Amino acid sequence: EIFVASADGKPRAGLKAHELGGIVSAQNSAGQTNVLMLGKDQGGTFVVADGQGRPVAEIATVDGEGVVSIKGKAGYQMAYMGCDENRGVISVLGKEGEQAAALTSNEKGGMLVVFDPKGEPKTTLPK
Repeated sequence: EIFVASADGKPRAGLKAHELGGIVSAQNSAGQTNVLMLGKDQGGTFVVADGQGRPVAEIATVDGEGVVSIKGKAGYQMAYMGCDENRGVISVLGKEGEQAAALTSNEKGGMLVVFDPKGEPKTTLPK
């Protein structure tokens, strides 16, 4: 483990080997982690936190595919972007994680789906 501290001795950046993998982090003056990069056998994860140390954005690999996730202040996922071998998707969620809108692609092209407040598909473009 290696870390860099501020003049008052608080860790500000670190490099660490852990059973999960290799970790690189940066902390604010209060010692809260603002950025975390984790390398593991399944792939990498990059997490950005707000001033209070709450994770708000994450870039990661999930089952070998790329995912970008954005969270709101309450911790709920508010948007994500992902892909698999067949399509890409950008999705916007409501304040409690319910689906609100999605832009997706497949072998026929692209589609915009708008959902009702319960998260059920309401309309699509093209129809």
